[in-house]
Amino acid sequence: MIRVLPEEPILFLRVADREANLGSQHAGHTFRDPRHLDWEYGNSDFAVRQRLVFSSVYQLPFGRGRKFGSRMNSFTDAFLGGWQWTGIFSRQTGYWYTPFGINDSCFCNDGNANSLRPDLVAGQDPKQGPKTPQEWFNTAALTAKVPSGRHGDAGRNIILGPGFTNLDMGIDKDFRFNERARLQFRSEFFDVANHPNFDEPVLQMSNPNFGKIQNSLTSREIQLSLKLIY
Repeated sequence: MIRVLPEEPILFLRVADREANLGSQHAGHTFRDPRHLDWEYGNSDFAVRQRLVFSSVYQLPFGRGRKFGSRMNSFTDAFLGGWQWTGIFSRQTGYWYTPFGINDSCFCNDGNANSLRPDLVAGQDPKQGPKTPQEWFNTAALTAKVPSGRHGDAGRNIILGPGFTNLDMGIDKDFRFNERARLQFRSEFFDVANHPNFDEPVLQMSNPNFGKIQNSLTSREIQLSLKLIY
């Protein structure tokens, strides 16, 4: 089965929703200024623009009743026949994030001074950048030098985070004792390719690691299990 989701349109907040939770990276979890709701027009936190999922189940053609080895004796078939392979491949674009962490330039005095947003630098695009763990987005596109008396003009969710690519596989077989009882063996391989999937970059401008990625989301894991079904 293949599913391809179309590009999701940019979402905006309803005017009536004055206490909308904009996430922990936003000042006071509310709008920067309730008089300017349009300032929060931007990408949704969960706006994954493209996503592909491919899943498959394949019975290996060995053993009784299958293409190869249909005449295997019971002992040989118990070990070589009846195996099944499964796989799930996922690939998607990243989530959106908001830079923060400057002084209280607007003199809001709301206890969230460190959550205020920076200014955009003219001619620079924060979505551009090396796209490496050392500098994921264009940090030169943002400045903490916001003039006194106003909010920073960096919008909500203007930084696109890393995408995600993953392949999980499984191999399993049932060992039958009689019509009711069977022992199921399963081997599962998560992120079998050990593909690096990065976490979100550091978004706080006062952090010396601003723009860097310090964590990964997945690593190869192998799991073996036995289940008695009766």
